[in-house]
Amino acid sequence: MFTTTSGIVLKTYPFRDNKIIAKVYTEQCGLMSFIIQKNKSQSILSELLTIAEITYKNSASQSLTYIKEARVEYVYKSLTTNGDKIQSAIVLCEILNKCVNETNKKLYDFIIKSFIFLDRVKAVPNGFNNFFLLRFCDIIGIKPLKDNVDNVENMVLNMTEGCFTKNNPSEKNKFLVPRKESSEIYKLSLLNFSNLSNYTMDRHLEFRVFNYLISYVSLHVADLTNLKSVKIFKELVN
Repeated sequence: MFTTTSGIVLKTYPFRDNKIIAKVYTEQCGLMSFIIQKNKSQSILSELLTIAEITYKNSASQSLTYIKEARVEYVYKSLTTNGDKIQSAIVLCEILNKCVNETNKKLYDFIIKSFIFLDRVKAVPNGFNNFFLLRFCDIIGIKPLKDNVDNVENMVLNMTEGCFTKNNPSEKNKFLVPRKESSEIYKLSLLNFSNLSNYTMDRHLEFRVFNYLISYVSLHVADLTNLKSVKIFKELVN
C-alpha cells in the first residue's frame, strides 16, 4: 500500500550502494527517513529544502522507507543561489532536524510558508531567524509568556520559567536574558510576515538574541548548542 504526502527535505547523507538517505518533514506523517535512488524521479530529494509531493511504500516495521515517486511542489527562485539566504536556511534546517518529529499540520504549514517567504523577499529581513524561532516556539507551545508585561524596557526573559518578569538588578541568574535582548525578543514576538520587513536590529544584537533563543529552545526542546551551522554563523558575525 502506498501513501502520498507533501514534505520538505531537512537533511541528506550517503547510504550504501550509491544511495542517499533524506530526512524529510512531511505534512501527514511527521519526520521520515527515505532511501533515495539516484534516478530522475527521486534525485530531487537529494537537495536540502526541496518541497515535494512524495509517494512511498508503507512499512510499519522499517525505519527507512522506499519511495515510489516524487514531484517538486515549489521551485525556488533565489533561496538556493543567494548566499545570505542559503546561510539562514541551512541554520534553520539543522535546528528543525533536531527539533521536529511528530506530525503537526500547523507547524508544517509555517515551515513551508517561511522558506517560500525567504525565497521571495529581496534580501533576508533583519531578525528573520529569531522571528522564525519565536514562531516555532509559539506553535509547539513553549512561547515565552508575556501577559504580565507592562513596561517592556524594564522586563527580562526568564528562560527556565518561560516568561517575562520584572527586572531586578540585584538578582544573579544565568537563565535571565538581559533587558536589551529581552526587549528585542518581546518586540519580535509581536511581528508577523507582513510587517517583518519594517523591523531593524543591529547585527551583533541580532546574534546575541539568536544565542539566547538557541539556549531557550535547548532548555525546552532539544540541545542546539553544538550545531555546526550555528557555530559557522557565529564566526561570520564576529
